[in-house]
Amino acid sequence: MKVLHVIPTLAAEEGGPSQAIIEILLALKTVGVDVALLTTSLKRVSERLEQTGNQLSIFTVKNIFKERWGISPELIHWLKKHLRRYDLVHIHKTFCFISLVTIHYCRKYKIPYVIRPAGMLNRYCYQVGRIRKFVYFQLFEKKNIEHAAAIHCTTHYEVEEIKHLMPYAKFKIIPLGTKLFLGSAIPDMAGNGSSSFEQLLERESRKKILFLSRLDPKKGVENLIRSIAILKQKYSDFVLIMAGTAAADYVERIKNLAQSLGVSSNILFTGFLNGRDRILALKAAKIFVLPSYDENFGIAVIEAMAYELPVVITKNVGLFESVEEFRAGIVTSPEPSQLAATLEVLLIDQALSREMGGNGKRLVDSHYRWEKIAPQINNLYCEILNKDSICLQN
Repeated sequence: MKVLHVIPTLAAEEGGPSQAIIEILLALKTVGVDVALLTTSLKRVSERLEQTGNQLSIFTVKNIFKERWGISPELIHWLKKHLRRYDLVHIHKTFCFISLVTIHYCRKYKIPYVIRPAGMLNRYCYQVGRIRKFVYFQLFEKKNIEHAAAIHCTTHYEVEEIKHLMPYAKFKIIPLGTKLFLGSAIPDMAGNGSSSFEQLLERESRKKILFLSRLDPKKGVENLIRSIAILKQKYSDFVLIMAGTAAADYVERIKNLAQSLGVSSNILFTGFLNGRDRILALKAAKIFVLPSYDENFGIAVIEAMAYELPVVITKNVGLFESVEEFRAGIVTSPEPSQLAATLEVLLIDQALSREMGGNGKRLVDSHYRWEKIAPQINNLYCEILNKDSICLQN
């Protein structure tokens, strides 16, 4: 069974879809799926291939505009030449050129395809540029979804979000996983010495609250900074690590907000953390926080739980039901005073923090390991292609 995965960019700082894709492919290889990846982010391919030990077939077509949109004139030629070699296509992300054109040729060549919207069809995202997206959806995306063999959603929350557009789509809920686990060896630094972030951690003795995501209004960043100002009035022995990237003007805006609220000394803006530094941040933190207005899944949440961190999230984070069920953290409001009160509880009550952290680790072990998830994806492919003989049992 040959499956082509398609995504606009491999840039990990673009968020969850780009971070997860390599792990998805490697996991599928372990259950016997012959996978390949098509993308337009030329500058990212070599570094991601190195991370996999060159185990994957990754094809690129030249990108001529913003990476996340995946606009590539070479794409059409590539698809005409190579697409018919594959039994099925799994597309990660909507509202972009690469997915639109790939689906066109899938339908032309009668190749079944699966769409993973990755949050792009959620109500919050749909409202951003609403008129443009409405027109695009009616002209293209609606028909693409109707003809998809399945819509791969990662949580019940994501299904409910998409139903406002397509209540009768062929939804299939399969979560994502993580390869980061407590006790895993920390990758060695390339060359000698430690990173600047590692040196920063060595100098910092305060309790650490970790935000590990893109710096974006959708993530509740400004509410989080305001909550830090409220928290500081009662409890000062802490620092918030803001580990993420954004456009320069937005970074300046939130730094100015922190300064105006008098909390600059309690917030460390580290930029995007990956590899060794990401693991070091997870090991050093006491609490993980993600006060998003919309999050179809939350890869950083399961990474944090894998490292036994209690998580503070909102009901707009797709994993909230699992977190509540396992008591792996606290689901709260994105409103600053509520966020501050929740963080205060976990900073002060160390026994509760440890209990929730342990619960989170058990949740990840039971639901979000790739060896449990890869067979589910494989079974979906088998159902679509009617290849029951090679399906694996969950």
